[in-house]
Amino acid sequence: MFWRDTHLRIDGPGVYYLQYLFLSDWNFCSGLNLQPSDLHFAKPLIQKEDTYVQVVGSGPDSEQPFVLFSILQAIYLAKEEILITTPYFIPGDNIMDALRIAASSGLSVKLLVPGKVTPGW
Repeated sequence: MFWRDTHLRIDGPGVYYLQYLFLSDWNFCSGLNLQPSDLHFAKPLIQKEDTYVQVVGSGPDSEQPFVLFSILQAIYLAKEEILITTPYFIPGDNIMDALRIAASSGLSVKLLVPGKVTPGW
């Protein structure tokens, strides 16, 4: 069996917003009040002036489903292919309709998801 995992590394200001989102979600679900801290992150190894990252968060405490909106917009703007990789592909009707329309329009739509869920994980 072949194992495929996808990772990424983010350096710079985006890291602090990811920490903020994580702690906001953690606090919302746990009832705790943990605060962000700069102490847990090293300085960026490489700083590129023309490199940007956009961090978007949404969840049960969000007023708008910004992640859903971002995914739908990316699907709508695709010109040749749509590649999605996620360990948790649980699409709603909006995303399934958008993917069906894209595939029906001739775009290549590929999903990379786990083939088998291991109990206990």
